[in-house]
Amino acid sequence: MKDLNKFLVASSLTLLVACGDDKAETANASELLIEDSVAEVEYAEDTTQAALEFEGEKPAFFVGEADMVTAKVIAIDHATRDVTLEFETGETMMLNVSEQAQNLDQVTVGSTVVAEFMETVSIELVDGADLEAGAASVAETIRAAKGEKPGMGAIQETVEVAMVREINLEENTYVLEMPSGEMEEFVARNTENLRSAKVGDAVVMTLVEAMAISVEPASEEEAE
Repeated sequence: MKDLNKFLVASSLTLLVACGDDKAETANASELLIEDSVAEVEYAEDTTQAALEFEGEKPAFFVGEADMVTAKVIAIDHATRDVTLEFETGETMMLNVSEQAQNLDQVTVGSTVVAEFMETVSIELVDGADLEAGAASVAETIRAAKGEKPGMGAIQETVEVAMVREINLEENTYVLEMPSGEMEEFVARNTENLRSAKVGDAVVMTLVEAMAISVEPASEEEAE
C-alpha cells in the first residue's frame, strides 16, 4: 500500500492546491462472510489494520485499514509549476501541477505534504425483504478555497448487494445473485454460518474510502 499511497500523495497534491486496486469484490467478500471467523488486529509501521467478525443471529464481518504518508517538498519552480517531493524512505518524485491549482503559491521548499487514508469494508447477512441485487456509490470532495491553507478531503461509499438464491446444506454450498445479475455458487467453510442464512437473505457489502491531505508550511530556516 505504501507505493500506491506515494502515488496518491503526488497526484493528489495537484488537486489539493487546485482548490483542487484494491477494492474488495462482493464475491470474495461474501465468501468471507460465510467462512471462518476472523478476529485480529495487526500493526505494521504506521499502517493499522483490523478485522473483526461479530456474533449474532446472522454473521457480520468488518475490516479496516488506516495509513498516513508524509512527503517533503525539496524543490519547486512556480514558473513551470514543477514540484519535487521526497518521501520518508528517501525516494523522490517530481510532478507538474496543472494551471487549475489556485494555492500553489503557498507551497514552498520545506513544506510538508501529509496524506491520511482510511478504508473499511463491512459485510452483513441481513433479511433481504425489500432488497434486490445491485450496487450504488456516492462520493464527496471538499477542497480549500482560493487563498486558504492548501488541503482537501474526499470520501466515497460503495454499497453492493448480493441475494441468497440457493442453499444446499448437504453439499455445504450456496448460490448468490451478484450485483451484475449473474448467479455464482460458493462453498461455505463454516457450516454454522451457512445454517444461519436462508434463501432471500441479502449479503450487503459496504466499502468506505476516505482521504485527507494537507500541506504544512516550511519552517523559517527551510523557507530561506
